[in-house]
Amino acid sequence: PDVHDYLYYTFCKIGSGYTHKELLDFNNRFANKWKPWTKKTAPSYILCTHEKPDVCIEPSDSCIVQVKATEFMASDKYKCGFTLRFPRLEKFREDKAWYECVTYQELIDLRERNAGKLASRFMEHELNDDFDLNDDGQRTITLTKKLQVKSRQQAKPTVDSRFRGIDQQSVKQTRHYFSSLGFCIMEGNTKYTKAELEKLVYENDGTCVQNALAKTYCVVTNNPNSIRLRTLIKNKQNDIVHIAWLIRCVEQKHLLPYYLSDLISCTEKTRQALDLLYDEYGDAYYTSTNENELREIFNKMTSTTTTPTPTPTSTSSSTTSKKLPTNKKRRLDEPTPLSQSTINIDTISNPLNDNDKLRSFITEFENSYFPDESYDYGLFRLFYIYFDQYWTIGDESTLFIDSNHSLIILESQLHGARIAHKITSDVTHVICAKPNVDDTKLNE
Repeated sequence: PDVHDYLYYTFCKIGSGYTHKELLDFNNRFANKWKPWTKKTAPSYILCTHEKPDVCIEPSDSCIVQVKATEFMASDKYKCGFTLRFPRLEKFREDKAWYECVTYQELIDLRERNAGKLASRFMEHELNDDFDLNDDGQRTITLTKKLQVKSRQQAKPTVDSRFRGIDQQSVKQTRHYFSSLGFCIMEGNTKYTKAELEKLVYENDGTCVQNALAKTYCVVTNNPNSIRLRTLIKNKQNDIVHIAWLIRCVEQKHLLPYYLSDLISCTEKTRQALDLLYDEYGDAYYTSTNENELREIFNKMTSTTTTPTPTPTSTSSSTTSKKLPTNKKRRLDEPTPLSQSTINIDTISNPLNDNDKLRSFITEFENSYFPDESYDYGLFRLFYIYFDQYWTIGDESTLFIDSNHSLIILESQLHGARIAHKITSDVTHVICAKPNVDDTKLNE
């Protein structure tokens, strides 16, 4: 066929799908075939719109290419009125002549067949044109070649089940001590998964969120080094607690206050509340402390020793001390190490079995190493006090029903005193219940 017997429409541009070597071979093969595109030299049988090429080639000198794309799309850049979306070169078809290219009508038919879609999941093989006759003599289509290409079922991206919340509607509420409280469960532990912890919250009328908000009651986690926690700890808008606290609440069926050991980070409001319950080292004022907790408290303590500054007229043994607040006392003298102590412990024969000698040793030790502190809690260390709290002297069964000595006795013991229940020669002091004790009892 003659080249000039046809019209050629611009359709699309291809910029991918070929290798560097294929591009070099293509350029070398057609290097002498290209002609500059100008208004004067443009072939009349090659039709364009406002999108003009820089060069053109005679159709008879060109080659057929096989192209892959996802779909047709409307475009006014090309004469066809539509083009390909994401075109990609599949290969050069050396087995085809230049006139065996697709026609404009074939492109239109292909476009209308699947609403412009070209992906494999939208394509299916054509039915053949064979017909059969059924029992009623009606013509039916024989589906001998129908083979629908199944679409590839791609799994939708989802959040890992470990980090997804559970359906609140599937959980039955049993109690209400988490009512109106919101929790953010970061992860589970070896005993409970994240979903199981959230279920415990829902069962007790609480709610769960996947990202902590300002109104969230607390964040529950066992990983204080989590990247997600860094911002929360920095902002201090939420209390961040260990999972053990939540489990303890569920086991005791009550919303419990935080222990200091439960907290990873807390808000300013929570910190102020804890200041009323714990000292600066984390020792509780009102609850008992076990051995492990006490060891942790000791590990937090640091020495606050201050070297005194002698006055110009003082000797090496004299020092000056400033009066400090009661909660920030310091020693009057630099303490002497036990290895250099003047207290001869060896002279105290088995002090743990000799109560008097042990108390004497403690008193001397306190005066040497804790002169300020020992005054508060060792004031009565050497006192053996009998309180007049019995109707009959020394008879514990005759204790006053409304004895007003109870608090005084406790305070005396707090400051180191020993309490006698009978008057013996060891008693150092006798405290009477009333100022006007009768002479008979005094004589006794």
